[in-house]
Amino acid sequence: MAPPPGLSDMPLSMPWSNRSPANSSHVTNGLPNNIDASSTEDPAELKRRIAELERARPIEQELWQAQFKQDMKDAHLRAEEVRLSIKKEHLDEQKARVDEHAAVHKKLADA
Repeated sequence: MAPPPGLSDMPLSMPWSNRSPANSSHVTNGLPNNIDASSTEDPAELKRRIAELERARPIEQELWQAQFKQDMKDAHLRAEEVRLSIKKEHLDEQKARVDEHAAVHKKLADA
């Protein structure tokens, strides 16, 4: 999923606490790093773009959290698959031993 306009330089896998404009590594002259302070754009347009970034923040964070939750569910399902596979192998081994034991008893009974 493509990030909202103006957020393309911020990877989705990075939590917001690391991407916040308050974080000095992302701020130049009080503006987010993807807005050039020396731009020829009018101040109203810069304010509009900043507001757009601020509105997109909770949406992107929500998407990140939803993806994390889905990844955790997927990992849990994979772990459950492995657990059930191991249990099936164990039951197959037990059945083989029971069948072998029954065959021995049948052989002894026939003798």
